[in-house]
Amino acid sequence: PPAAPIQEHGGPMKIGVASGLEILVLVLAVTLLAVPLGDFILPPFDLDSHQENWARRSLPFAFALCAFAGVPPLRRAVWRMLAAPIPVGHRAEVVVVGLCKLAIPFAVTGWIALSIWIADGPLTVERQMAINLESEMARAYSVTGFLALLFATLVAPLVEELVFRGFLYRAVERRWGWFVATLVSAIAFAIYHPNFLAAFTSGLVFACLLRRTGSLWAPMAVHAFSNLML
Repeated sequence: PPAAPIQEHGGPMKIGVASGLEILVLVLAVTLLAVPLGDFILPPFDLDSHQENWARRSLPFAFALCAFAGVPPLRRAVWRMLAAPIPVGHRAEVVVVGLCKLAIPFAVTGWIALSIWIADGPLTVERQMAINLESEMARAYSVTGFLALLFATLVAPLVEELVFRGFLYRAVERRWGWFVATLVSAIAFAIYHPNFLAAFTSGLVFACLLRRTGSLWAPMAVHAFSNLML
């Protein structure tokens, strides 16, 4: 049966429907909980710094997947959100957006490099952007590198799109409309990532895709493709 409306702070609210603020608090709580839990779980595995970094980053996603699978109301909500496919008429548009979105990380990286070059000169750019090719190749072809690739292209897009565009965007949209929901979900998504500007721009693109297609699969597909290319 539909939830009975109640009065809360002078406005209608439905029992059992989370607000955008409640979802943000829950995301923050899960992220913070992952820190002490990682300190408890990871030491016996004797991981190196790179492996431990990926393990710690994956813990909040593991919590989210367990919650989506184990909590019946969440599981039903997830299935409802994933039930809508990308409309046939929008599939070519999603492909074009996915290809064009690859320009965002290149543009942000170029902007950072140019800023450093203007401030400190080309040698500083070279020092800051240099990598150890041998060690990076070893990481890429290790078990950790393979798991990181799967995590970035499968788990992260699924969980992040469900949280930020599925639950958060729609919760804010119900109360404040699509424009505010787009900004709030993009800002929250950006705060959760190390590069705020690139993640914020990506969040705007993902929210627009959801609004254009009505399907969570659209931002999820572009998100996964972007991570794979990166």
